[in-house]
Amino acid sequence: MQTKIKELTFAKLVTLEPRLGALYKEAEEAPKLPYWSANRNWYKEFKPRMVRLVGFSAHTPGKLIHSCEAYDLAYQTISQALMKLESEEKRAIQK
Repeated sequence: MQTKIKELTFAKLVTLEPRLGALYKEAEEAPKLPYWSANRNWYKEFKPRMVRLVGFSAHTPGKLIHSCEAYDLAYQTISQALMKLESEEKRAIQK
């Protein structure tokens, strides 16, 4: 059964490339060190690893995993996990 782009979910991407799931989990649990920045962490640590797993530069076989839609979905899902951490940290500081 072939997945249509409109039906693409992050869970489907993880079945095609399980390392995306591990990367997401790592982003959810990223250590918050002094001067920690979600944006800096995304561009320095997570995005370089993600591009090897999904999108045009992926080392993973399969047409769907190389699509722009797959790349965008992975980008949004994993980067949002980092942004959520930063926002939770800021709320905790404000209390």
